[in-house]
Amino acid sequence: MAIGTTKLNAVNTMLSYVGEAPVNSLSDPRPTDVAIAEAVLDEVSRAVQTEGWDFNTECEVTLSPDVSGEIVVPPDTLTVKATSRWATKLTLRGNRLFNIEDRNFTWTSDVEVDLVRELPFEDMPDPAKQYVLRRAAREFRERVTDDPRDRAPSEPELRALGRLMNFEHESSDHRMSDAYSVGRITRRQSPMDGHRQ
Repeated sequence: MAIGTTKLNAVNTMLSYVGEAPVNSLSDPRPTDVAIAEAVLDEVSRAVQTEGWDFNTECEVTLSPDVSGEIVVPPDTLTVKATSRWATKLTLRGNRLFNIEDRNFTWTSDVEVDLVRELPFEDMPDPAKQYVLRRAAREFRERVTDDPRDRAPSEPELRALGRLMNFEHESSDHRMSDAYSVGRITRRQSPMDGHRQ
């Protein structure tokens, strides 16, 4: 799929898997199969993104308590994990951070976390779109046709997953390389440092 793959393109591809004609819009009113295809695409996209990839993970985000002492996370948050520098154990309950140690939702200071966020389909990188599309197409066809052959991932779906994992690996390498380069620069001694007594 091209980088410009839209949600409409994806739904039309899914419809083609069951021999349905493409549609021009995802707006209501729409045929039942179109609504089902879009719902399956959304479900699969959320499930894939919940795993947490470089493209939808924000590291070391500072969250602050509101006037009642509670921390409400952004509405697109899928998972939250405390950073290694944060000592208090926490978890996500509903849209609020739960203090596991104190057994309440009360926070007296800012909290530093890594956030996994749900992106709209169009905002995901192309390798992620391709994998979500292939997996959603299989699951959609299984629901519509009840064909047991669709319960196992297809070869195109596995290839798409491989491309996504390669993309993730390359992204991680770039991030680590950048961090190493920055660290090396900040640790570099001044030309005069070695001559100071």
